[in-house]
Amino acid sequence: MSDERLDLVTYSFSVLDEIDPDWRVRRMRLFEAISEPYELVVELASEGLGADSETDLLLGRSVELVIHRGGLLRSVCGVVRRVDDLGVSEGFLSVVAYVVPALSLLGQRIDTRIFQGMTVPEIVDEVLGAGLGEYEREIDVSTGLSGQYEARDVCIQFRESDLDFCNRLLQEEGIAYVFEADEDTGRERVQLIDANESFPTLALGVGDEVEIIPDNPENAERESLQFFELVQRERTTKVTTRAYNFKNPTNVDEHEQGEADERGRTRELYHHQDRRQIVDDPIGDPDAMRFTGEDLDQREPLSVRRLELERRDVKVLLGESNLSGAQAGMRFFLGAHHRDELSHLEYLITRVNHDGEGDEVEGARADAHRYVNSVECVPFETPYRPAIHTPKPRIFGAQTATVMGPADDDQEDIHTDPHGRVKVRFHWDRLSPEDGTASCWVRCAQMWAGAGWGSMFIPRVGMEVVVTFLDGNPDRPLIVGCVYNGDQTPPYPLPDEKTKSTIKSDSSPGGGGFNEFRFEDAKGSEEVFLHAQKDFNETVLNNHSTTVSANQTNTVSGDQSESISGKQTMSVQKNRIVTITGSQSVNIEGSEPEAGVSGSKLNITGDYELDTSNTIAIQAPTEIKLTCGGSTLTMVPGKITLSAGGEATLVLDANALMQSAAGSKVLLDANVKAESSGSSVVTLDATVDAQSSGGSKLKLDANVSTESSGGSKLVLDGNALMEGVGTATVQSPSSKLAGDAGTVEATAGGVTVDGPSVDVTGSGTVTVTGGMVKIN
Repeated sequence: MSDERLDLVTYSFSVLDEIDPDWRVRRMRLFEAISEPYELVVELASEGLGADSETDLLLGRSVELVIHRGGLLRSVCGVVRRVDDLGVSEGFLSVVAYVVPALSLLGQRIDTRIFQGMTVPEIVDEVLGAGLGEYEREIDVSTGLSGQYEARDVCIQFRESDLDFCNRLLQEEGIAYVFEADEDTGRERVQLIDANESFPTLALGVGDEVEIIPDNPENAERESLQFFELVQRERTTKVTTRAYNFKNPTNVDEHEQGEADERGRTRELYHHQDRRQIVDDPIGDPDAMRFTGEDLDQREPLSVRRLELERRDVKVLLGESNLSGAQAGMRFFLGAHHRDELSHLEYLITRVNHDGEGDEVEGARADAHRYVNSVECVPFETPYRPAIHTPKPRIFGAQTATVMGPADDDQEDIHTDPHGRVKVRFHWDRLSPEDGTASCWVRCAQMWAGAGWGSMFIPRVGMEVVVTFLDGNPDRPLIVGCVYNGDQTPPYPLPDEKTKSTIKSDSSPGGGGFNEFRFEDAKGSEEVFLHAQKDFNETVLNNHSTTVSANQTNTVSGDQSESISGKQTMSVQKNRIVTITGSQSVNIEGSEPEAGVSGSKLNITGDYELDTSNTIAIQAPTEIKLTCGGSTLTMVPGKITLSAGGEATLVLDANALMQSAAGSKVLLDANVKAESSGSSVVTLDATVDAQSSGGSKLKLDANVSTESSGGSKLVLDGNALMEGVGTATVQSPSSKLAGDAGTVEATAGGVTVDGPSVDVTGSGTVTVTGGMVKIN
């Protein structure tokens, strides 16, 4: 070992962009680790300030501490977050300044917002880039990243600080970050790293390897480790990740990574229901629905990274050194080690705690210039993944949000996708536009959800919906219902209509109509109300029964069509009235079966025509009556009555009676009797009797008898008798009376009496007078 003593460590502290007093470093402590904001606690002294100087000369300022050892420099840049005034002693004002990177102060920026269609590096760049920019700092999200990161359909920062939010995302993706000091600006820069090869190499003043020098290291010619101890741990040997994909629910999205240890023991970490990383509706993507739920390799990267995290600390090396340039996130090669398997290997520094003192201050201790640090390392071959220690926020209970639609279509009031999902805008969202890009597609819970069956109510644009979150995860929203508000009011005024329960829709697009299924439960006014804005279709594959205990009214403003494949039976206990203001047509193509109708009434305004190609049968057990004006045809069992409007009648029962309006009658029973309105009568039975209203009679039986109303008679039987109460006259152009042997004939030429003998007898005088009288 050379006798040349190692250069002493010196410290300088400055406030950037300010003409500051001559601050002298009494002591400094620095705590840093990969993926953690460091903290520098530095005790300063200055004789250029009075006791009454205010500490705000430091608070919030950008500062730089430089650690010098020969040609080696290590800059620690940051912002003073706290200043402790220790007072004045021996002419020096002493303060303790707490310095952190600007990133640490982003822990005071707490926000709630949504990111869509972005990868984690993109989200981190947007969030931290804006915050760090206010402190004139930068973040590098490209140089140290080699992996491919899928965009997330939705990623919510919920009541988280910018620091915690980004820490959480980077830890989920296995991305680390370190800080690099920019010597030109005196400010730190955040560097994202996802592979060990991207970590920088520790600068050594001498040689390429760090030696272990346990004794008098400050007398050595080079910086060194004083000890480097190996710590080994039993850790998880296997990681299984599993997630449910609703688009392909039967395909298990699962991956196993790792195996049993050398003793055949498996210590498995089962990580389930982790969110999926693939996006199916990124903003502005024309192939928005490209994700169909097919088998995508989403679990394997998560399993690999998680196992790398769990196995990261299987071998950890703890040491103490005077490596002034040591920094979390740097790598180095180790020289010889008492364990050969550790010698000449490369290691990654994961954590460093620095402790140093200066001698610039009067009264400083004799061991001034002391610098020492404790380091924690892992073998470089072990992939480094940041520990997942930032908890993900949980949303306990439900939130409400407003359903949104496309900004370029104010008429679309139902904005959904093939899965019945909608987009919403949360009330706390102050950044997203008020349109369909405000959120990812959010699933909606339904009362039933079967394979092509169930209930389906899609929340509409403008509705306020109740959103819960699966496992309380802000990135897994689920709509479970809707609520009314000042704009979206109930369909009926409350509390006036509190007894109503309803399902009432609104015509889409534009409204103006509705369908409704409503219940009225007011005592004594109970009602079930059904309203169809346009068509109402019922399909019953088997029986359909309707029971109405009181009245029923059906009103059809247009046409009505009824088709019955089987038979139709109608029973009316009382009267049935049918009124037809137009015409009626009934076509019976087959025979009409026997049927009974009780109490039916059919009123037809206009013409009614009944036409059949075969028989028409009308049957009634009591009476059939046809009426036309004053004319009627009445049929009762055993009797038919036909009455004309002019009051002539025809009655048919066992007999037949015909009567004119003037009173003339014809009666047909076993006999025939005809009677005129003037009382003349003709009777036909075994004889024929005729009598005039003046009293003349005619009787026909085996004989013929006539009698005038004056008493004259004519009887024809075996004889012929003509009898008159006065003169009997037989008058014709030629009259002849003939007997068996004689005749009396009167002609224009005279009267001839001829017979075997002729007797002329007179009880008185007999006179024969003529122009010439001949006797024999």
